[in-house]
Amino acid sequence: MIKESMKTFKYVCGVLHTMKESLLKIGLTDTEAEIYLQLIKKGSLTAIDIAKEIKVHRRTIYDNLNILANKGLVTFHVQNNVKYFQANSPDILRKKEEERIVEIEKVLPNLNKYYSNQMKNPQVEVLKGMDATKTILYDMEKCKTEIYWLGGGFKIFDALNFSKEKLIKDLSKFDLKIIQPKPKQNVYKKYFSKSKIKFVDQKYATGVAFFIYDDTVITGNIINDDFFVVRVKDSSFAQAYKNIFDIIWTAN
Repeated sequence: MIKESMKTFKYVCGVLHTMKESLLKIGLTDTEAEIYLQLIKKGSLTAIDIAKEIKVHRRTIYDNLNILANKGLVTFHVQNNVKYFQANSPDILRKKEEERIVEIEKVLPNLNKYYSNQMKNPQVEVLKGMDATKTILYDMEKCKTEIYWLGGGFKIFDALNFSKEKLIKDLSKFDLKIIQPKPKQNVYKKYFSKSKIKFVDQKYATGVAFFIYDDTVITGNIINDDFFVVRVKDSSFAQAYKNIFDIIWTAN
């Protein structure tokens, strides 16, 4: 009986954690998500009840309830001079997201216009962490031409641990032309069987990787167990790197 209760408790905790993670991703803060989940789970509660449940100061609870009310996620009623709060239907989350997308669609044309004008000048950015890889992959997805990959080998992928397989799978979908130091085992054949590959001497191996596509040059490296990327967007800069790549390709 105790084991079954523990299983149920762990399951409920897991579900609540997953829901909280989703609420955080759509823009709620940690405290807002905790409050909303408590109200969804238990119905009407006072601010004192919520403060006890999630162990946050009552003043903070009131501040966050006001924010949730402004977002249309929480309402209240007064009973015997006591204010009780309750969650609105979760369907409002979808409605608000749909409204947000409509607003984004409205403003995108002008934003892209300003962005295009700005992009006439060379752009240099430094990106960091796993979000950097997502940004780069999204950028590569829009590429209509061949993508050049020079150096770095699998060192960057190995350093990314749990994300390695997914990252390699995403990368293997692109039209790649690859130059790498010759590995002891040809792991490239396993993951990049459709790509054009040439190998150079192992003495040229480093942890730095270059990706060249369209008007973009990406330089990536692992520094102190974190992923750093320098992205340069400039057609002449990209062409210079493509020329270097072609020289190495032709020489091997």
